[in-house]
Amino acid sequence: MDRNNQEPMTNKKLSLSELSLFSYQLSLILKSGISYLEGIELFRKEISQANMRQITNRLYEDVKSGKKLYESFEEQKIFPDYFVQMTKIAETTGMLDVQMEQLSQYYDKTEKTKYKTRNALVYPIVLFVLMTSVLMLIVLKVFPVFQEVLASLGGDLPPSTAFIFEISRAFQNTAAGGLLFVAFVIIVLALLTRTAKGGLTSDRLKLKTGFLKKIHQKWVTLRFAQGLAMMVKAGISFEDAILLSAPLTGNRYAQLQIEEAQKSISRGSSLVEALIKTDIFPELFIQMVRIGNNSGQLDATLEKTTEIYETELDRSIDRMTSSIEPTLVIILSVVVAAILLTVMLPMIHIMSSIG
Repeated sequence: MDRNNQEPMTNKKLSLSELSLFSYQLSLILKSGISYLEGIELFRKEISQANMRQITNRLYEDVKSGKKLYESFEEQKIFPDYFVQMTKIAETTGMLDVQMEQLSQYYDKTEKTKYKTRNALVYPIVLFVLMTSVLMLIVLKVFPVFQEVLASLGGDLPPSTAFIFEISRAFQNTAAGGLLFVAFVIIVLALLTRTAKGGLTSDRLKLKTGFLKKIHQKWVTLRFAQGLAMMVKAGISFEDAILLSAPLTGNRYAQLQIEEAQKSISRGSSLVEALIKTDIFPELFIQMVRIGNNSGQLDATLEKTTEIYETELDRSIDRMTSSIEPTLVIILSVVVAAILLTVMLPMIHIMSSIG
């Protein structure tokens, strides 16, 4: 097929389910023993979905012209960086069939985790929006009425109640401006993260601060260990393996730190010492690398480490999603109850005095 006569390529990124299916079907072709070109030609003839047919047509033409698979994936710009980098490593190590199957499992598992996480967060998010709306209603509509009633009844207001009313009055005057300011800040931060420096800072904060720090660390460690295990098993030198695995982390700050570690090893630092200096990997990972390096079984140790962090990441996400809902309910309930009691109690007190 002439490249000029092909259907126009879409720029839409493949979904997780499409990536999983594509990887699985490609792994079957590669395991069948037939050549890339024959397999991909068969692959594209069997596909009925227009989007996937465009991809395989392009892939067929690229492989036919002598390009590697990862080069075609990279040029199509619809595959995630992780997919492209893992394909590149797999082609380098001669483990493409195995890696495609693992990528299929990885994206299938990622989709299930994403679905589970999204479902777990739907109720807390809806609850948060509803409770915030209730608070806004109380502050903007109910409090002014209470103020008028208490003023007409007379009596001194407790300091806590007076403070709440002052906040309510200030918020009523600045609500629109405040919301616009918050929206402006969010937009500016979103744009800054798209710049090189802003993105680097954002990735650093993910690994260093916040309640999601440990999850990000485990995610980075898992991706790094997966690539490292494959290359070490294929006999690639550790220095080269580190450099090739760095982009897999999906975190620019982590990638820079890993590249610095590779340079330290080249200058004579020990493997463990260089990884410790990155200050991005959990202690368990460092210990596993130390054990594998000392025993001469680094590839097996890294594969075991990958399994451990897959399990750890799943557990961390489960714990996070299961704890968000009750925590949010408790916090919002306490806030609403405190505000209402602060206003209602003085009113009850004044009315009982009048009675």
